[in-house]
Amino acid sequence: MDMRVAEHHEVRTRDINSAFFAMLENLPLVQLTAIATVLLVALFFISGADANTFVLSMLSSKGTLDPGKPVLVMWGGLTGACAVLLLVVGGLTALQQAAMLSALPFTLIVALLGASLIIELRRDHEFTAFRHARLKDLPVKRGPSVKGSDD
Repeated sequence: MDMRVAEHHEVRTRDINSAFFAMLENLPLVQLTAIATVLLVALFFISGADANTFVLSMLSSKGTLDPGKPVLVMWGGLTGACAVLLLVVGGLTALQQAAMLSALPFTLIVALLGASLIIELRRDHEFTAFRHARLKDLPVKRGPSVKGSDD
């Protein structure tokens, strides 16, 4: 038993993916769980690529919710070609680094959106009354009274 633990530790420290499949070997129905895992990972990446293609197509089609097929095919092809090129040239590490670098502009955009929300809430006259109020101090809005009620 100690030998299997040492072997599992060696695999785990070498590569996280190998460690995951080594862990699956300790479960019942090894082949079935390995196939299910590969299928689920593939579905995860395919659905992510599909969503990426759809969002890029919407943004390049002036925000329409129904971008044309040529635009979808163009963005899908460009995204796939970039992924294949990065895998061929630099392997998985290059693909991971490109994904991290492409997330940086979105991080800045989200930060700017948060700042603009705060600025607009400070300018909003309806929000001014609620800025420093406690829940018990807030005015209660009541709807029209119903005949026969005790209010």
